[in-house]
Amino acid sequence: MLTVFITAIVLAQGPAAPAPRAAAVEGLIARAVAERMGNDVTVSAQLIEPADIEQAFESARPDPMGRVGGAMMFTLIPAATGARVARVRARVEVIAERVQARHEILRGHVVAEGDVDVVRGPLAGVPVRRLPQHAQIVGEKALRPIAPGQVIEEGFVAVRRAVQAGDTVTVIAVLGPVQVTASFVASDSGDPGDVVRVVNRETRRSLRARVVRTGVVEVIYET
Repeated sequence: MLTVFITAIVLAQGPAAPAPRAAAVEGLIARAVAERMGNDVTVSAQLIEPADIEQAFESARPDPMGRVGGAMMFTLIPAATGARVARVRARVEVIAERVQARHEILRGHVVAEGDVDVVRGPLAGVPVRRLPQHAQIVGEKALRPIAPGQVIEEGFVAVRRAVQAGDTVTVIAVLGPVQVTASFVASDSGDPGDVVRVVNRETRRSLRARVVRTGVVEVIYET
């Protein structure tokens, strides 16, 4: 079950921002992180440096270089058409299950049960994306050296996801009684149940979609 905790701590320059608006921004940040890291995570978000939170926002996007366990930047997407995006800095803490190396794992080594441990606790220094699970790691080849105690991230082991970033996927859109399919390119990687972004090659329009099975996603309609 996805769990999101929101802690409203606002350090503002000038007049204090309305608490409800700040809490709403923190909620968007926490949900954005949880959505990208998977359902079995607990996320807390503390707003550090508000930009413009006088207006309403509908979503938050983490900086691609951001890592959890500390402060990172987010772009807030406004709810009103034509309104400007805002940039905020927030402290993000994540508790999740991860797989870490029990001892040094050399590049090319096929990972065995005895090579890794499964631990649940706070994450630090890992990117905002889903971590590979135990079943995806054991029996696969290490693509790089992994130090003792290091959290195994995506790209450390040759794990194939149901949808890989860069794949051409079949997008299903249900419009009332009508079902439409089209080919898009995945911007994110994911497994069944994960939400990813897919892009139309011709128009460059992106959509959010839930992974159904290998190579197939279903559009999520924004409300």
